[in-house]
Amino acid sequence: MKTRAFVAALAFSALILGTGVSAFAYHGYGHPYGGPNGMASLPSDKQDAYDAMMKEHYNRVSPLRDKLESKRIELDALSRNPNA
Repeated sequence: MKTRAFVAALAFSALILGTGVSAFAYHGYGHPYGGPNGMASLPSDKQDAYDAMMKEHYNRVSPLRDKLESKRIELDALSRNPNA
């Protein structure tokens, strides 16, 4: 009897947790600029300005991201060594 109650409680908690996770799912997936209420509703000149700002930001941050990725790879390699 206890096993049946445990399995039922486990199934119920999995159902509740699964519902909670899906509630936080990103609603604008697959839509450019976050869907119809996002950037698509802006005039094209503002979209172009936004795209230019994002491109500048990416170009400025890209070297830092590359450095961070190399550090992550190095840490991953060292963490597998038992003598580290």
